[in-house]
Amino acid sequence: MSFGEQLKRLWQDHIREWTASICVLLSTVAFTVTGFWDGSWRWYLFAIGVLLGLIAVWVQVTQVESYKEMRHELEEIKKREEAKKRVLTRTLSALAYEISKQHTLWDSDTRVTVYGYHEGEEVFIPLVRRSYNPVYERLGRPRYVQKQGYLYEAWQLGFYSQSFRKEQARREMLKNKAMTLEEVEALTMSPREVIGMRLDHDGKKLGVLLFETMKPGIFSSTLKDSLEQASEVRTLRALMLAVAGTPDKVME
Repeated sequence: MSFGEQLKRLWQDHIREWTASICVLLSTVAFTVTGFWDGSWRWYLFAIGVLLGLIAVWVQVTQVESYKEMRHELEEIKKREEAKKRVLTRTLSALAYEISKQHTLWDSDTRVTVYGYHEGEEVFIPLVRRSYNPVYERLGRPRYVQKQGYLYEAWQLGFYSQSFRKEQARREMLKNKAMTLEEVEALTMSPREVIGMRLDHDGKKLGVLLFETMKPGIFSSTLKDSLEQASEVRTLRALMLAVAGTPDKVME
């Protein structure tokens, strides 16, 4: 920051407010003292009081304008942040779609969800969910407790796959007390098969890429290796750094 910018910042943050207060005080004193003086000095003091009052008014007006400028700058920053969030969400959504298409998983029985991990609250935040079927594409809960269900298994193991008999997934979640009855009933899918892969980048654990399907046997034995090698997944891993630690900010 240059010397001129430092002076400007000092004026805006401190000196301007002090100047207005001092001018108001001196103006009041000048008007008060005029009552005890006669002749030309009285008019001099009166003129000084008016001048100081005008200076105080001018300083306060410029302060109001400065506040307006600051508010405008904050609004612009907020708009830019909102634009970044929209771009990030659209990019994540496009990557989830491309990953599904590339691995022939874009159908009416399957969905893919990208979860970010919130370190402070120890929960998973669903960032985007894609499916050819709009019913399965709908997001349910805004967050998932870390130690719940197959999402946690994928997070803990790095890669997790499991097949279920019909409604078995829901029953096992209740049996293992991973979820409450209300939470299980609120699920938008009771999958027959799941595959989850933790999203890491440069040693940082960032989230989970989770596939769920109602069509048993759709996940091939080579899907894990295929996902690991996919350029779209590598891009997704790198992009998750943008929401590392606080993915809830993207969903606000």
